[in-house]
Amino acid sequence: MLVPALQKIMSADNGQVVGYEALARWTDLDKTLTPSECIPNWKRTDIEMMSMLTDCEFHKSIDTNFLFINVSPHTLACAKSFELWLDALGELSKQLPGQCVVEITEQVPDALLKARWKTIQSQKVGLALDDFGDGHSQFSRLHRHDWDYCKFNAVRLSNLMDAGALVYCQNSGIRTIVERVETEHQRYMAQLVGMEWQQGFYYNEPTLITEFMEAAQA
Repeated sequence: MLVPALQKIMSADNGQVVGYEALARWTDLDKTLTPSECIPNWKRTDIEMMSMLTDCEFHKSIDTNFLFINVSPHTLACAKSFELWLDALGELSKQLPGQCVVEITEQVPDALLKARWKTIQSQKVGLALDDFGDGHSQFSRLHRHDWDYCKFNAVRLSNLMDAGALVYCQNSGIRTIVERVETEHQRYMAQLVGMEWQQGFYYNEPTLITEFMEAAQA
């Protein structure tokens, strides 16, 4: 069964929660599965994720204004699914006290992103380039579109593989976020190069929305 999970995005400067990323998870008896551990129907998953987040009114329990949510290439490629997804995005955005940020994953082809970009941008949401350095998430894509956020891998950042892209973001006013932070060294290195917003197991693991709501109501 699909159950959204939330992972906190933290400020390394003051330790405060600055946002959440909504992640797809599936429960099977006593197991919680990630997308890599099952074969999801992404066209249905993207829409159901936002509908479930809207229906549970989780926004009443969060202490931040930003929610990051992924959209798959499968949803973007199918006209009907894309239309339904836009409707679900609009309903979710109405509930949030702040901004919904759509993450464009590295699997989305350039031509597909170009075809859908203006329509997504017109929804008054933030746009984030996800997993810089992987797949289609390269410097050419970063330079081609008007991004609000760019998410970097902590391992690549520690090796200075993405230094040029990081400088470009900082000079262009694009908010940078480092993901997959798992150690104190990664946290420190990211903060050293100006990456205040951080996300990863070093801070917290994703929490199923059911558990999140129970904890908020306790």
